[in-house]
Amino acid sequence: MGRIITKNYSFIKSLFFLAGFLSILSTCTIANAQEKKEEVVQNSVREEIQRYMGYEPLLQRYLSLPYDTSMNSNVQGAFVDISYLSLAILPIIFLLGFKSKPSLGIPFMLLLLFFIGISISNGSLFTNYGVVNIDQINERTEVNMPEGFVANVYQRIQSICAPMNKAINSISGENDHITYPLLMLIFVLSYFLIARRIQHLPERQKMLINFTFFFSFMWVLLTAGIVWYGYPIIALGFLLIIAGLSKIHNQTDWLSKGIAYLSFGVIGLYLLSSFLYRYSNYQTYVGDVAPKVLYDIGEMNYQAGKSNRKQVFDGFFQGGGWDAIQRINQEDQSLVYRIGTVFPYFIKKNDRRVLLDNQLGIFFQLNRKYQNKGLLAKILKANGYKYILVDLNTHTIDKTPEQTLKKKFIDFLEFCNANPSLRLMATNRMVNLSTNQTPNFQFRVFGNIVEGRHGSYAIYEIL
Repeated sequence: MGRIITKNYSFIKSLFFLAGFLSILSTCTIANAQEKKEEVVQNSVREEIQRYMGYEPLLQRYLSLPYDTSMNSNVQGAFVDISYLSLAILPIIFLLGFKSKPSLGIPFMLLLLFFIGISISNGSLFTNYGVVNIDQINERTEVNMPEGFVANVYQRIQSICAPMNKAINSISGENDHITYPLLMLIFVLSYFLIARRIQHLPERQKMLINFTFFFSFMWVLLTAGIVWYGYPIIALGFLLIIAGLSKIHNQTDWLSKGIAYLSFGVIGLYLLSSFLYRYSNYQTYVGDVAPKVLYDIGEMNYQAGKSNRKQVFDGFFQGGGWDAIQRINQEDQSLVYRIGTVFPYFIKKNDRRVLLDNQLGIFFQLNRKYQNKGLLAKILKANGYKYILVDLNTHTIDKTPEQTLKKKFIDFLEFCNANPSLRLMATNRMVNLSTNQTPNFQFRVFGNIVEGRHGSYAIYEIL
């Protein structure tokens, strides 16, 4: 053990420095938040970052990350779905050494049961909807489950874990002094265990394992397990597991071979189901437009020279957006105030001209100080801003229990509505302005929205 510590002294020293720095940083952040209590700053961070992590108490937020990442509890969508089968890899890791050291394997398996219980009892089925009967679960998941069985399992897990959740809630909330020091301690201890386990391996393999471990920890700690930040680790994790299984497969006893074959089967099933899901299950999310997701006709026509840029743009965004973008580009000194949208990609000098305010933190401060919407528009213009880009679906990313982003977005829409200092240049939202039975459909932001034509953007000019 002493030889390992001496050999890896500089790396270990760096780890302790990092652990101490992050602990001090987390403590200072907590104290600063408690002292200042600036509502807009707290809300903006809470709305943008914490929607990926969940809104449980801090300790439970990290305990449930493997489950939340696999089951899309915090971030929904096909683009983050890594399948529930990824959870099967966790117990496989502990099964690899179960035969030689069952005294360690059994506690680890029980610990996994504890994690899964905490995760399920803090999942969206309980925290957002509540589980009363099987019909509610079926309605939420759109899966026809066996009558009463799953509901009974979930209710039993909830009742078993309720005392544990209560105990954790008493020591952990939005801010505590336990979670991050505990994570640092787990990280340092895990490194020593891994270093001892891999001391016989060549240097290159040890470097790869150490990199995977360090990257995985930072992924969990700083990115809340968001899938797209962890793609390298997912790939490396599969390679390391397969390498370990290959050694076990070469052993002669039936238990080792059985574990190896079972593990290979799970990994193969995971990869096969992921491939099939990618090409055959998009109708779950996008309905009849599934072919457009897999094969974009407009983009292909542009690459083949059959369509120009304007035609392709109008195919994605109706309502005169192209002409509005060209107008903005003609005045490349005017500043642009942006709330969401992908339009900055089409704007010249977007790195200098475009101000990003996705969570409306800046607007909240301005609107609180200048409550007259005409005056607020003049303040923006006096500071060089002439155009406003807004994503009409901004409120849909609000996952906060308090719905703070939604409230700010409603205030922003009130600022835009009937404001004499603003002129609507383009939008793909369609409303019916008719007061009788004869429809009068127009591209507007305010009015009776036509079903299926909610739209995704609006572009305003500040007069």
